[in-house]
Amino acid sequence: MRHALLIGCSQYDDPEIGSLNFASEDAEIFSNLLKTYCGFENEDIEILSSPSEKSPSATRSNIIKKLSIPPNQKNLDLLIIYFSGHGIHSATDGKDYLLPQDAVYRSVEYTAISFDYLLHEVKKWSARCTILVIDACRNVFRNGKAIDTYQSSFNPSEIKLPGVAAFFSCAPSERSYELPNLKSGVFTHAFSEALGDTGKCKTIRELDQYLLHRVPSIGNEYGHPKQTPYTRVDPLSIADTVIVSDQRKLSIAASMKIGKEIRISGKRSESYDEILSDSVLAIDFGTSNSLAIYWNKSGELKYVIGSEGRKNHPSIISFYPNLDYVVGQDLTNEPGNNGKCIAVKNFKRLLTSNDTVNVHGYEISPTVLASLLIASIHKNFEEATGQTGGTVIASVPANFGIAATNKLANAFHMAGVPLTRMIGEPCVAALNIVQLKDFFPSIKKNDGYYAKNILIIDVGGGTTDVSLVEVSYLYPEGDYHFEVQAAYGDNYLGGMDYDEAILSLIERIGRAELANAGASQVQLKRNALMLEAERAKIALGRRSVAHVLLANIETTSGIDNIELEISQAQFLEISEDLNQRLKNCVNKAFSHFPNSPPDFILLAGQGCKILPIIKTIEKLAGNIPLIKDYQENAVITGLAIQAKILSGIGTNVLLLDAIYSGLCVACASTQSIPSESKSSQDLEATISTDVNENTETITLINTFAFIPIYASIRVRITGPLDTPIPLDIYEMSGNNSQQKIGHFLIPPRVVSNLLEIRCDIDANGVTLLKVEEIPDSSNYTEVRLLAKYIVNRYWTQASQSALNAGYKYLSI
Repeated sequence: MRHALLIGCSQYDDPEIGSLNFASEDAEIFSNLLKTYCGFENEDIEILSSPSEKSPSATRSNIIKKLSIPPNQKNLDLLIIYFSGHGIHSATDGKDYLLPQDAVYRSVEYTAISFDYLLHEVKKWSARCTILVIDACRNVFRNGKAIDTYQSSFNPSEIKLPGVAAFFSCAPSERSYELPNLKSGVFTHAFSEALGDTGKCKTIRELDQYLLHRVPSIGNEYGHPKQTPYTRVDPLSIADTVIVSDQRKLSIAASMKIGKEIRISGKRSESYDEILSDSVLAIDFGTSNSLAIYWNKSGELKYVIGSEGRKNHPSIISFYPNLDYVVGQDLTNEPGNNGKCIAVKNFKRLLTSNDTVNVHGYEISPTVLASLLIASIHKNFEEATGQTGGTVIASVPANFGIAATNKLANAFHMAGVPLTRMIGEPCVAALNIVQLKDFFPSIKKNDGYYAKNILIIDVGGGTTDVSLVEVSYLYPEGDYHFEVQAAYGDNYLGGMDYDEAILSLIERIGRAELANAGASQVQLKRNALMLEAERAKIALGRRSVAHVLLANIETTSGIDNIELEISQAQFLEISEDLNQRLKNCVNKAFSHFPNSPPDFILLAGQGCKILPIIKTIEKLAGNIPLIKDYQENAVITGLAIQAKILSGIGTNVLLLDAIYSGLCVACASTQSIPSESKSSQDLEATISTDVNENTETITLINTFAFIPIYASIRVRITGPLDTPIPLDIYEMSGNNSQQKIGHFLIPPRVVSNLLEIRCDIDANGVTLLKVEEIPDSSNYTEVRLLAKYIVNRYWTQASQSALNAGYKYLSI
């Protein structure tokens, strides 16, 4: 339930208070914003405006009456109070006031609305989230002179606002301006951009960040003095409150309006399954299928069941022409479809690119598609347990780069699912070792430390990851330690590629058979062929020959069915190129064992059941034992073990993860330079203020470094002192290839030519960059902060704390 009170006061009765041009129009603009983007209906909004023919006047008595809570408006989800008009700080009593239409300038304390009174009344509404938007402190004239010849504008930094998020149009000692060209105030115009398609803001935090840079920019464009918006949020936990509607939230990234999910009623339990109060939901978002799991109050591991009563949630979304959609089912083959439904599959792989999917003429990003699937799975969880919100952990391909991982994290955020941590798929799969009782068979009843190396090969529907993990066991404590040593992979190798290989083979053999039957012109339907290819792939894992049926083919002798045979030998032959790519990944991991092979190889992912893949792995493994106990459930059950630890019901497992991509900084030279500063640390590179001279890179964080980790480099800057410094950030993969992921300009130095670039990565992988100007050989001794950025968007508590501390997201 939502409610808004919007007050716009352009006209004042007292001639000593100058009139405004667009305050009343701004209230109407704000009303339209709430209805368009925030899910408000006409009945949710009350407007007081002066002058106005259709709304009550913005008088003191009307404002007081509207602030008094009606009986049917208690316990709101969201309350918004908007005021556009004059604001004054009284020199008489030191309080701050908003001026209604009938305020008397010489008796402000008795005729205006004090902030103390406003907050007192707001508290009575008991809204879960209250937002104040104050577009005040505008230019005011009294007998041709500014009003602050007698009284000053109010100071938002001194106003106490517990339980409220408040947006003020300008900082203390500044003014708020109007724009005749735009027929609006600067601040309200920026607010319109922020919620609209320019800013696409969804949360209080995003609004703050957009307004902070946009309001001064608009004022500068129109030649006004500096106007810097000011935001107060108390407590900070409400900063990530989503204020836009659900449909707006899901459609922002796609720049179009997604329809509603059509929920298919299925074989779900009619009663709630009680869960632990601190239970963590684990989600394995897969290319072909996705899984979700949690621990119930009885300590049992429970899968979240989909609409068809199965634990596997097919990663498929079918869209109707109006963009309403069904998750988990391919409706394209339904009777009478005739192209009405479009099914989107395998979109997880698209997260590694900038590609979109065309659906009924609209381009939808893979992030939006992933968010729809994740939101649906989370809804299934809520229906099964009766619990909303909660903590979520998720898996991510270890070979995903920062940009792809950010897109997946954004998908969880867009879905409104509170993501706590993301863990590499093969690394979390290793946790299944704790369930193998005979993994350390040589342990005697003596204190000891035992360690073994495991190679995890995870071939999913669309990606392949190979990870090296050292597993240690402490006896008699019974503690397991998992240390990730390295990870390699191929983001374009998975079960779907073997499907495509068989499909091509079926087409080639089928064409020859059709030609013999006099039906060479027949168009083979791809969807039907893909179904046959998937069946053949599975069948060839169990027997030497698979039969493929081309049904209802029109030949010279009539309608006929043509049956084809695909042999294991043919499957192995057409898969040679794919198998070689798998070998490359495994051999890179084997390079970490120059003297001895790994002790075990653990297989994960559905792909490890595919004939050419298992044959390739067995040949590479030789005498190394293969663990095949988990396969397609390895990742989700590993996540369940981690969820158990986070839920507080399991403490004997410690996963020491690593970062799979290193970070480099572009520089002009990487030669070590003796430091002239008081510090004994040598400089490691030079960076030029001319970006064209920065043609080399220097490593800031190495690939496969254990996290948490802290690292720093010191560099000398060449170029004019008053020139911004270009900083290019590169991501370095396991094969040492580099890709530029970010660029930003550091503010000019003050005195020193020396910088320190610091990087902190916490245990959840949240990566923070900080750049500081440090003392050089002169008498300058101050350490000056120049920039601080968050590299990845995991949306964890650590990310939120960093944002609260002034960090900004690096644009990737």
